[in-house]
Amino acid sequence: MPEALFCLKHSTRPATKCPQIFSDRHTLSTGFDSLPELRRLVVANRDRSKPGANISWFPSDFYALGINYQYQQDDYPDSPMGLRYRRNQNVTVDANYSPSDTQSFFIFYTAAKMDAEQNGRQHDPQTAGSDNDVTRDWRVDHDDITPTVGLGSRTKFMENRLTLNVDYTFTQSISNTTFAAGSNAVVANPADMPNLGTVRHSFGTTGEYKINENLSWGISYLYENYQEDDFANDNVDPGTVFDTGQAISVIPLTGSNQDYNGHLFMVFASYQLGN
Repeated sequence: MPEALFCLKHSTRPATKCPQIFSDRHTLSTGFDSLPELRRLVVANRDRSKPGANISWFPSDFYALGINYQYQQDDYPDSPMGLRYRRNQNVTVDANYSPSDTQSFFIFYTAAKMDAEQNGRQHDPQTAGSDNDVTRDWRVDHDDITPTVGLGSRTKFMENRLTLNVDYTFTQSISNTTFAAGSNAVVANPADMPNLGTVRHSFGTTGEYKINENLSWGISYLYENYQEDDFANDNVDPGTVFDTGQAISVIPLTGSNQDYNGHLFMVFASYQLGN
């Protein structure tokens, strides 16, 4: 008989009241000053909402379908500067097929989205009044979209003594960063950042052989391919020199390059105590 399960949860953590920790401010003569509206993220007052829902459906003894939704929003109502809010949403649709006791297959798709808003002010401690000059205000909006698809199988052989697991996952992420600013010349007409894209392929397989009721050993292999479309590093070789008109910048030989191919082999053994 088909079965359907549904659950909904919601939790809110009230803001934690924390004292203003930037009351001891330096004067202009010291050459450093913090904006009075700025609070450290770890102590800023925060309101969190975290609802979620999960639906599972079993149309037969061989199939199982599921939909999972998770949402989390963090608001910082008492922080006009810094991170104002952050929202995370993800939806997962999955299906499982088990034609027998020795075989099972699964597939899933996840769509994740993150967006956040951050406010700031171009403050110069050597410029009187810049700490409360709203024409120096700026805002940055972050938007990330990350779809993921995965599939795999689990098969048992030799009267369930040998188990073989195989799975593959593909993830692609696109990050978009846009700016807005006030009319002051030091922040006016900001340029948006180019999109940042990443792609990750992951393939893994594990074979485990059960020697007896307590002892088993196995071999595992994991392969990952990661590529990042980073405008700051793409088409730029180590040692390249940039003359910006004010300073010379050099990308060193140790410059960050996130692209990689990784292989991992593992041999393991496990022993279960007791009968």
